[in-house]
Amino acid sequence: MQRKDTPLFMKKHLPIILVLLLSFLLHILFLVEHPGYFNLHGSRDAQKYDEMAHRLIEEGIYAYNSEESNAYVTPAHPLYLTGIILLADVISIDYMVLVRLFNMVLSITTVWLVYAIPKRLFEMETISILSALLYGTYLAPLHYFRSMLTETPSIFMFMFSIYIFIAAIQTKSTKLHVLFGFTASIAIMFRPTPAPMLLFAWAIVIYQTGFKNAMKVGLIWWIGPLFIIFPWSIRNLIVLGAPYIFSSHSGNPMLLGTNPYYLIPEETLAAKWREIGIEQREYAIIRIIDGFRYQFALWFSWFTLGKTIWMFQQPEPIGNYYKFLITPAKWYIYLNHFFVVFSSFITGLIFRKHKPLFCLFIILVSYLAISNVFLPLTRYGSFIFPVMCIIGSYGAVVIAQKLVQLKRKIVS
Repeated sequence: MQRKDTPLFMKKHLPIILVLLLSFLLHILFLVEHPGYFNLHGSRDAQKYDEMAHRLIEEGIYAYNSEESNAYVTPAHPLYLTGIILLADVISIDYMVLVRLFNMVLSITTVWLVYAIPKRLFEMETISILSALLYGTYLAPLHYFRSMLTETPSIFMFMFSIYIFIAAIQTKSTKLHVLFGFTASIAIMFRPTPAPMLLFAWAIVIYQTGFKNAMKVGLIWWIGPLFIIFPWSIRNLIVLGAPYIFSSHSGNPMLLGTNPYYLIPEETLAAKWREIGIEQREYAIIRIIDGFRYQFALWFSWFTLGKTIWMFQQPEPIGNYYKFLITPAKWYIYLNHFFVVFSSFITGLIFRKHKPLFCLFIILVSYLAISNVFLPLTRYGSFIFPVMCIIGSYGAVVIAQKLVQLKRKIVS
């Protein structure tokens, strides 16, 4: 019986197996060849995470870019790195190699999640395969899995949370709702930006099951934060005197984002902040209020379309690889990027009456709205790219099917 089932399994799942194999081979290529401009850790921020993890192990001090305890970053990523470093010591392997191997597994698993999510939502294999193929051959994941930055584990946890949420809604499983509370909490502790999206998730539950049942589900979700986020806030209250829920550094990227189209040199903006002598977040809010009051058109365009365009102006991080890539590879990277960007926004608008698709589009728009409060970077745009691959693939496949049906009608 097993021998008869094996060919059937291979035939049914061969497309996604091939996509995952392609993704695996690309990861191995980047792991072994190490193309492009790439230092040991991946960036200055990644090096700071490395130093932080070692300081936590050697001195027992939780501090980012400092020798004193702080809450500059949320704890999931430092603890993730710390665990890998300790494991590397036990099995006598270079910890950087082990970080990259762990990240590679998470990165390839994310490709599978980009396949599995539309499979649950739309039940169309073509959409799922195209989504996975677009993300599995995207440059950013291939770059970031080799670094000590938050990108790889945070994107994995974000997409895993979405998958668990969809499964919980479809099956009405209490266990899956509990699991969602934990996965979402961990995802937020890697990167806090998606946190407000939980309100949208709860709104979906209200729409699906009614307010009374949604209250029960919301209480179930809170089990996760009580075990994951609450201890972090208590630690901050005891050590730092303030119960930071996420981190204490949001003022810096917020202030840097109050520079429409970078008309002011960054050093000039920093000098003005130091001259006034107040918190960066407070100064950022003052600049935003004054900007909308006296130059509304400029500031409105910057905080909406301007920052969005800036985040997706080019594939991330093409600049590190431009000199090392052959022309066809460059063309594919740009084609992949801009196809996904334009198709996702166009699809979201055209198919807004399709509820599951519209919910994904709301996730995209919500992420952009939150991100647009801060400094716009193509690196931040790559975080939401898996969701964009799913949305764009839905539009491409459905429109293609409609065109084929139209052609058949005309011919017949």
